[in-house]
Amino acid sequence: MNKNESSRAGRQNPAERMGIVKRNKKKYIWAYLDGKKLVEVIQAALDNNMMVSEMKELLVRENPGHEVAFKVE
Repeated sequence: MNKNESSRAGRQNPAERMGIVKRNKKKYIWAYLDGKKLVEVIQAALDNNMMVSEMKELLVRENPGHEVAFKVE
């Protein structure tokens, strides 16, 4: 262990010392077809090598006559 590693080991940033730690909560974009949960849009876009906006457009285009809604949860 060099000098820099040993001096950093015991240090915390001020927020951690006060017990305030911001955690990033994972968010999902769900597509609902006529009020029923259909698919997680981000994962579907990744699986199909697409952008999220393209996946949303595709879901709307592929389901004519149905109400497609997107919610972030």
